[in-house]
Amino acid sequence: MIDAMLHEDHVATLDIINKLEVRIGNGKWDRRLEPSVPSDRLLLEALIAMMDSEVRHHLPFEEKELFPKLDDFGFEDVTGMLFDEHEAIRSLIASLRPLSDAALAGGFREDSWKAFHGFLADLAGLVIFHIQKEEMGIISRLRMLLGPDECQEMASTYTALLSKSR
Repeated sequence: MIDAMLHEDHVATLDIINKLEVRIGNGKWDRRLEPSVPSDRLLLEALIAMMDSEVRHHLPFEEKELFPKLDDFGFEDVTGMLFDEHEAIRSLIASLRPLSDAALAGGFREDSWKAFHGFLADLAGLVIFHIQKEEMGIISRLRMLLGPDECQEMASTYTALLSKSR
């Protein structure tokens, strides 16, 4: 069902954000990631994979498939707000992604680390708040609103989207 799939995406995203926050310093962002250290490299690679998945799959699916269906139930204000947050998330990812790539290639310099952790802190705060809204306001109600058949059909659509990009 699509509610479970989107929830799993959210949990995976929150897991990466949590691991980064713990590794870097729980809100202080003072312990620089060192891509030459295997565990830090894996964490940075996981962040990059998460950002790519958000931009290529998760956000477009919600906007093209889910939000129009929710609008039919009178959720235009909610989906409009969520769409605006998606745009802010995309903007932060567009700033963070090249810094992440450069760090994988050659580590962080002082200025690139400062920019990276600033964008990451902003992204983490926005994404956590955004996921809370989606989970409580939409995901928890999808089966009731759309019905099990529609939720299953959307899950098939999302699975096909994910399969195409692999």
